[in-house]
Amino acid sequence: MRPEPLKVVSREGKLWPALASGLHGPRRAFVWWQGESDSTPDLLASYELKLVNLIARVRQENGDPTLLVVLVKVILNRNQPIRDAETRIVEHDPNAVLVDVDDLPVEGGTHVV
Repeated sequence: MRPEPLKVVSREGKLWPALASGLHGPRRAFVWWQGESDSTPDLLASYELKLVNLIARVRQENGDPTLLVVLVKVILNRNQPIRDAETRIVEHDPNAVLVDVDDLPVEGGTHVV
């Protein structure tokens, strides 16, 4: 079951001000590429809800509730829960797409080069 987006959109976090300042004015899309080294048990437990919330905050800050969101599929390694969450998100968001990069080369099984 897909979690519902948070009702209260938080703007807390040390990186949010830098991101938010770049969201003003017309934008064609917002691209999110999750780092595979961030696949920790505590992140995996809440990843989908946090990403849905981030997308809501980005769109709210930009002022366009239909802003295209491009999620770059995290590489397959230990990341299946994140990949599954990304797939569910785009299945339920008509303004989001998932880009598969599984065919790109990787170095050491983790980072795209």
